[in-house]
Amino acid sequence: MKKNLIALAVLAASGAVSAQSSLTIYGIADVWFGGVKANGVTNTVVESGGVSQSRFGFKGTEDLGNGLKANFVLEQGFNIDTGSQANLPAGQAFSRQSYVGFSGGFGEVRLGKTMSPFDDINP
Repeated sequence: MKKNLIALAVLAASGAVSAQSSLTIYGIADVWFGGVKANGVTNTVVESGGVSQSRFGFKGTEDLGNGLKANFVLEQGFNIDTGSQANLPAGQAFSRQSYVGFSGGFGEVRLGKTMSPFDDINP
């Protein structure tokens, strides 16, 4: 009986150890340098967001077993030329995306602030 309990405990512990998790830190730093002409006067400027908006984020997954995963994303926009926060409302941390969710064979469910393809074309 004791051997069966020990074997069962080892089997349960090995299942917990085999769970995979990951954390990714990512970002884009976009700044441009050039001249801006206004009222006949050309000024040399360095500004954020030449092609895309600067941002940093954290993305992670945790394998819960049986094909089910827990996911999260925290993403913040910022102006690289001043260091100030982008994407108002001001004072809101992780203003671009911030959600938790589950994914599996059924698809993905997200709870929180997510972005859609429409956000890429709407300034």
